[in-house]
Amino acid sequence: MNNFQNKKGVKKGCTRGKYVNAIDAKKRVLAAFKDGDWKAVARANAVPVQTAYGWINKGDVPRKARGGRKFVKVEATHIDSMLQWVGENPLVTLKEIKNKLTNECNLNVSTTCIHKHLDGQMFTLKNVSVEPVTMNSAENKLKRAAFVQSLMTAIGANKNIIYIDESNCNLFLRRSNGRSKKGTRCCVKAASSKGPNIHIIAAICQTGIVYWEKRRGSYKKEDCADWFRAMLRTVSYDFDSIVIVCDNAPVHAGLETVISEYEFIGATILRTAPYSAPLNPIEECWSVMKAAMKRKMASSFNEMMAPPASGMTLKEHRLRYLEATVDDAMLTITPMLCLRTCNHVQRHFPGCLAKEDLIMGDNVKRLVCE
Repeated sequence: MNNFQNKKGVKKGCTRGKYVNAIDAKKRVLAAFKDGDWKAVARANAVPVQTAYGWINKGDVPRKARGGRKFVKVEATHIDSMLQWVGENPLVTLKEIKNKLTNECNLNVSTTCIHKHLDGQMFTLKNVSVEPVTMNSAENKLKRAAFVQSLMTAIGANKNIIYIDESNCNLFLRRSNGRSKKGTRCCVKAASSKGPNIHIIAAICQTGIVYWEKRRGSYKKEDCADWFRAMLRTVSYDFDSIVIVCDNAPVHAGLETVISEYEFIGATILRTAPYSAPLNPIEECWSVMKAAMKRKMASSFNEMMAPPASGMTLKEHRLRYLEATVDDAMLTITPMLCLRTCNHVQRHFPGCLAKEDLIMGDNVKRLVCE
């Protein structure tokens, strides 16, 4: 059936043919209506009489171009304002942004709309990393640059660099993210008490772990000094070629006294600048080790919660379980991992020498697959 036939098949006005340019045909029909026989002009241009009659009734209204920019409620200035508010306060909520747009920009939009625009600007919701106010102060940047310069000088002098640090864990150690069905909470079972901490203190170099120990309970300056002596006694090279890198934790306060003892004369201690954890490769090793512990503890929860053996207290049973988990997880700190982490932290050196800001948590790039 022809497009311009009614339901009974009767043609309306004239046979509908193709008219390539409807705008030109419309102009001819409208001009003919003023000057002559508009119906004849419509038929000559293969325009149905009814269509031409509609054009005449509506008048010569300019036709809008198709496509183009449509009306948008959120303009570029509004997006700039949102980005400014997020930059000033990363903890700002979508509801607070909505209220600001209403009060300051007279714009009423939903939080879903705000979320989509922020997502379009590559702003997503992340876990918060806390950065101390004085971390990137001018004084700390100078100390950081001096540390990097001293470390590079020691490396250039073919010194043996040993990095030391400590970490701790307890029964509450677990992943912070999990999966559950939509609309339900992700709940995991846990011990009723986290129990005493297990402290791990280790020393690494480019070739692997030099020495490490684990201890129950608190870890004090005297304990660290005893461990430091034991670590130095295990090294197989001259103390004159050793540089020990450590941070400014209170437990490290007496290490200079240890190397002043006759047995260890020649060893050198190089302390990192305040808030410079990304410059110590052992921090990345702890990240890998803790990830292994979390995997093990998630898959062996029933073993931890099992009744203790005869004659053993529940506390002792769980502490032994935690110590065994630490022993297994420390095997993930391989010589290859130590080499990669020692090389990995050096990407910060140019920025530190240029006294640029050091970003907390910037060393969390995954070095091994979990």
